[in-house]
Amino acid sequence: MPKDPTSDLTRLNIHGFGRRMLSTSEIGFIECPLANETRLREAMRVWGWAVLATPLTRVDIIVDGEVQGAARLGVYRPDLAASFPGRPDAVVSGFEYVLDLTTVPDERRSVTLAADVYDLDGSCYPLPPLTVHVKPREPPYEVNWRAEQLRAQRERAVSVRSQTGEKQIRLLAFTHHLGFGGGQLYLYELLRQLSCRDDFTSTVVAPDDGPLRSAFEKLGIPVHVIHGYPYLQIEMFEGQVNELVAWARPQGFNSVLVNTVVSFPGPEVAVRLGIPFVWAIHESYKPHVLWTVAHAPPGAHPQIRRNVTDALGKAAAVVFEAEATRILYHSYGDPDRFIIVPYGIDVVQIDHYRASFDKDAARGRLGIPKSATVILCMSTIEPRKSQVILLQAFREIAEAHSDAFLVLVGDTGSPYGEAVRSYVMAAGLEHRVLISPVVPEPYEWYASADLFVCPSDVESLPRCVLEAMAFEVPVLATEVFGLPELINDGETGYLCRPCDLGALTLALERVLSEPAEKRRRVARNGAALVRRRHDSRGYADVYLRLMRGLIQNPGATPGELLAE
Repeated sequence: MPKDPTSDLTRLNIHGFGRRMLSTSEIGFIECPLANETRLREAMRVWGWAVLATPLTRVDIIVDGEVQGAARLGVYRPDLAASFPGRPDAVVSGFEYVLDLTTVPDERRSVTLAADVYDLDGSCYPLPPLTVHVKPREPPYEVNWRAEQLRAQRERAVSVRSQTGEKQIRLLAFTHHLGFGGGQLYLYELLRQLSCRDDFTSTVVAPDDGPLRSAFEKLGIPVHVIHGYPYLQIEMFEGQVNELVAWARPQGFNSVLVNTVVSFPGPEVAVRLGIPFVWAIHESYKPHVLWTVAHAPPGAHPQIRRNVTDALGKAAAVVFEAEATRILYHSYGDPDRFIIVPYGIDVVQIDHYRASFDKDAARGRLGIPKSATVILCMSTIEPRKSQVILLQAFREIAEAHSDAFLVLVGDTGSPYGEAVRSYVMAAGLEHRVLISPVVPEPYEWYASADLFVCPSDVESLPRCVLEAMAFEVPVLATEVFGLPELINDGETGYLCRPCDLGALTLALERVLSEPAEKRRRVARNGAALVRRRHDSRGYADVYLRLMRGLIQNPGATPGELLAE
């Protein structure tokens, strides 16, 4: 039953560009950017904030009377801290949701948005609806014919070389970033495994510099930094591709690896060089939604977006680490070329590290109480990783588990990182929580932990979870995309619903209350699974066979090549 909001609701407001302060007798309203104007039938952000008598635990976004999904919680709202003194949750009381408008039937020209807000007691506060008008499915845009002419000129100049019999792999790899992160380390670990082979060489192209550049160069892998992938201006994009083709052609590359969707110049370069490309996709968003998530309005130029979706159909192979992510993309190309290659980590290196590890000494160095039950979250501190919700759940169980100590590793100094720090201070958790910057060597943090938590609301198959499992640390994770494919609840780890503070709180309480031997058994099962299925030597071998086969026979499907 919906609850009377005036009994314990301090103030709730869901807002767009304008701000309306509500009296305590009002439940609030929902808005989105330019809510009164026509929206493209692609993706749209909806956001707001809610301050309740107990922590906000879930916000369901409703379209035309049907729940579409749960909004992301814990969005930073520093402006509300002063308005609600003594309410530590106020500073992280924002929420947001990316609504996929392509699911709206073609004949509809408007949708009705609403939301149900839940507190930690399970009480529901329905919000009044808002009507949003949408355009026809195909957004009109004016084609830049100059860019099209540049594209056509280069395509006419392409000459496909005969690859038959060629065994040497000369790989050109495009990535989105050279900082520490799962997608970046995916590429680094792959090239590290392959770089020791006599028949393999590689070069990396990246839009910005970062610490992984020196790591690649220590392996003897050149890195070419081009200072940004242009996504707003189509002529700049075509010009950059032209320059990259001219730079790459004399070097004799015979294959291209594109790491992540947003490394979108890579497929264009491969096509215009006439060589096969493999696209490794980690993002668990459909392309039209990804542009809204990755880039502020107006997002990428429509012609660039068209190029990306077209390129998915031209890939020799599209590789995913989770079946749930592959399903998101199955309509964008040839399903026979969309394959799963389990992500790999160096389990041999981890076992070698654990053999000589001194936990007490490491905890002393890291500033962790030696006798504490250490809960670790090792991820870049950013909204989709949901560290704020983990902090709120930890606060709920902290009194019952006085020995519990929470460690967050991955601070980059971002606004969301400031939200995390602000909440810790407001909630009085500074003596129970340790926040560390991103670290290049994470092993001692894993080895010092008693429980690993991945509270993310979007993940394909995070590297941090695999590493924690390899260290025989029990893992509690949200059941998003590839994580349920890895974790069998209660057997190889623990699962809970995402974007739900109540679910995470109950799961954290459940795991910490279990007998230590049960947690150790779950941890051992998880470690055995990772060793059997996620050793990086195995995934490097698959890539090697795939790329070598495509060089010799570009028309073959991945299934044909990997079955040989």
